[in-house]
Amino acid sequence: MPRHSCSITLQLERDSDYQFLNGLRMASGYPAHHPAHISLICQLSVLLAPDAARSELGALVGKLQRVAGRARPFSAPALTSLVAALEARQDTYISYNRQRSGLTVRGCSVKRQLGWVRKSQSFRPHLTLDSSVLSLHRIATICNAQRQCGNPLGGHVTGLELWEHKEGQRILRGAFPFQKARPSRGHAHPWAVLGRGRGGAPSGWSARW
Repeated sequence: MPRHSCSITLQLERDSDYQFLNGLRMASGYPAHHPAHISLICQLSVLLAPDAARSELGALVGKLQRVAGRARPFSAPALTSLVAALEARQDTYISYNRQRSGLTVRGCSVKRQLGWVRKSQSFRPHLTLDSSVLSLHRIATICNAQRQCGNPLGGHVTGLELWEHKEGQRILRGAFPFQKARPSRGHAHPWAVLGRGRGGAPSGWSARW
């Protein structure tokens, strides 16, 4: 039975502050379909079983839907300060300074509700802007200048996103918006959020479960 490599990110409102940060990423040559993002869980290997009841992927979608249904949008009002305090690393992400990121990740209700996977080594909250150390230093310099000018960058988190990593591509497989008002009692099928392909299967996935 096939396993799929997935990741879970926070869905961010595409406001002017986000566009500023994403513009720094795009300036380094990244494609528009791979924008700046805040990841919660990376390289999560899940089983796609023929029997839907045994499919880890189906269970994951259901969990994300339930978490998003209980959560509310929240603000991250000091992304500039966080970025300036982040450590430039020689891999594909900038790691959060855990002591300073409480308002964004450490203290948010979403993290508390992800206890079912939080113990996994895949749980690594981080902001992804660039993989080049030189580019990260350039970005940190720009963000420091923004902060010193009294223009801290904020952010607004509106939901969760599920991605599949396949053959070097990062493909969005589901978006799970947080509830702005009291959620209704009805619940859609866990796969409904992903869209349907042939035979009632989610588009982009094999119809064989």
